[in-house]
Amino acid sequence: IDQVQERIAHSKLKHEIYMSTAGFPDTDIHARFLRGSQMVWHTKCGCPDGVVLPDVFPDCVVEHRGETYYRCPKCKYRINEVQNGCYIPHNPTADFNSYSVSQLNSHYITPKKLFDFYKTTTNIKEFWNGKIGRPYVDEANRPVTDDVFASCVDNTIKWQTNLPSKRVRGGCAMGIDQHSGNCYVVITKRGRDGKKQLVHLEVIESKNPIYWEYDEKTGVDGPVTPFKRVHQMMDEFNVGMCVVDLMPNANEALELARAFRGKVFTAVYRESGQDLVAWADRPTYKEGVRKGSKDIKNKYQVTINRYLSLDYALKQWTDGIMEVPPIGHLTPVVRSERDKDKGRFVATPLALRLRDHLKRLVRQETVIDKDTGRSRMEWLYLGGDPHFAHAFNYANIAMERLRHAAIFVM
Repeated sequence: IDQVQERIAHSKLKHEIYMSTAGFPDTDIHARFLRGSQMVWHTKCGCPDGVVLPDVFPDCVVEHRGETYYRCPKCKYRINEVQNGCYIPHNPTADFNSYSVSQLNSHYITPKKLFDFYKTTTNIKEFWNGKIGRPYVDEANRPVTDDVFASCVDNTIKWQTNLPSKRVRGGCAMGIDQHSGNCYVVITKRGRDGKKQLVHLEVIESKNPIYWEYDEKTGVDGPVTPFKRVHQMMDEFNVGMCVVDLMPNANEALELARAFRGKVFTAVYRESGQDLVAWADRPTYKEGVRKGSKDIKNKYQVTINRYLSLDYALKQWTDGIMEVPPIGHLTPVVRSERDKDKGRFVATPLALRLRDHLKRLVRQETVIDKDTGRSRMEWLYLGGDPHFAHAFNYANIAMERLRHAAIFVM
């Protein structure tokens, strides 16, 4: 799509139309729909604004004495003409119009035919996407939900307290996912009951004024590398083991590893293989690193299976192994991810952002060889790159490394 937009950028015809069947929430065509006016068809009933049939399906279907018809679940109005209604914008201040289309509002598909298809289909996602016209994700393939995360919140513990003593072997575990001058940081420790406890979350943004420092050349405060704060956190939180994303700022990541030798491992993902992690105790390099320059070769490196490691990390939540301090007690000022506050620095409960990033991970099976039908399991990211999820994954691996031997129970 980006390439097409570039090729038509100089065209006199500026009217663009995007059309597709809905897929997963917050991605592809649905992401564009959300940025638009969100014109949704409201069918006339006894309610003031009518009824949006896709929002109330299948509760809007009635089977009675051999007859199948639509009825508003709220006012009980029988709907005989689905096209008696109008489009109403749900985001009227948008810069462009976007429309949702559903077969529930079709003259040519009867309620009985559509409902029979719903009861007999073996591909429920395709039904919701193609028939109802709505994005769909099977919650069985989304490990972390609001309820799962809420079950891990413990109001009796506190953020940034009871850190492991520096006189005791070990310490906290830290995971860092970096991108575009920012670092997402997750710090954990092991509690007395054997569970894993969140100690601290931080989003270090180079454009956030709270991290700026005085610049003698300009005479004013200005941004510095987010890794300067990371160096401070190693001592501040008594970090015994840290796993940091190697890219894109490889120089800063390697400098951190050199500054804390044996305590910081740079991480690279791989997409296949049976080993969950491979620690490079000797300078042998994986293919992905070998292609780089000699400067990025590093003894303290860990190669991580993306699918297996994230699957193991999410099990810490679904199995009730994680403990989270009260959500509202860690609310720093960071750049907002919400559409209405996009780009602004606002007070944000970071535990909720972590939750939202974990919820973005959805398991799917992907065919990698059409001729043989060979496939593999992968994680789909809904709504953007889940940086906090990756940071937690690295912290979880770092915590296992803190043991005498890295032991993973699948």
